[in-house]
Amino acid sequence: KIINMSLGGAVDSPDVHDAVKYAARNGVVMVAASGNNGDGNILYPARYPETIAVGAIWEDEGTIKISPYSCYGSELDVVAPGGYMRSGTDPNGIYSTGWTPSGNTYMYMQGTSMATPHVTGLVALLMGAGLTDPDDIRNVLHNTAIDLGSPGRDDDYGWGLVDAEAALDSIASPQEFKVFLRNPSTGTNIASTSLSDSGAYHFSDVSNSQVKIFAWRDMDENGAIDTGDLLGYFNYSGGTPDLDDAQTVTLSGGDNWIDFEFAPIVGD
Repeated sequence: KIINMSLGGAVDSPDVHDAVKYAARNGVVMVAASGNNGDGNILYPARYPETIAVGAIWEDEGTIKISPYSCYGSELDVVAPGGYMRSGTDPNGIYSTGWTPSGNTYMYMQGTSMATPHVTGLVALLMGAGLTDPDDIRNVLHNTAIDLGSPGRDDDYGWGLVDAEAALDSIASPQEFKVFLRNPSTGTNIASTSLSDSGAYHFSDVSNSQVKIFAWRDMDENGAIDTGDLLGYFNYSGGTPDLDDAQTVTLSGGDNWIDFEFAPIVGD
């Protein structure tokens, strides 16, 4: 449901744009780095309207500034900490995973590639809190960002610095992720319960011993299991989930520990 793209190129690619549009049609939120050329030409795929373009900021003696390398322009949505290092040990970098000839390590780095994951992480928190429509997520990021530069949106900072607390505080009641028991003979649901934050669920007083178990989150809140929703069931093993493939489970007396995975329903 979320893709971080700490990558970019100066040349438009129809194939890449087709892939981005395909993901957007399936309700995927894509967050992309604006680029590190320090000019007004935001790189692709951040330049595509389907993505959320992220620039980089740093803190200079208590003042937040755009990082000198960060690309800017009319396509920029928001900014996030990307650092600005004036030496290899400058703490104004972002502590990141990196590689040296001696192997993988952690190090201070700078770039819009470091800024982008801050926004991607916030998108994940928003989705976890129940905000799932990509347009709604984009609007929340815009409306709750800390305004920087010229009042309102500007090409240097977009709508401003993302504010996780303000964004989460703006969310209404979350959409529930529910688990259902279905009668395999009639195809009707006989019971449902909410899925906890830890992924646990519990049923009591179930009369049927033969059931199909599935989990569903109605991402678009239209009451139908369709493209973009999250769906899973016992014996789901990858690919686009299809409830017809759910395996019938025999419930025994007492507790039954039944685990299964879920995934988005993907359309054309």
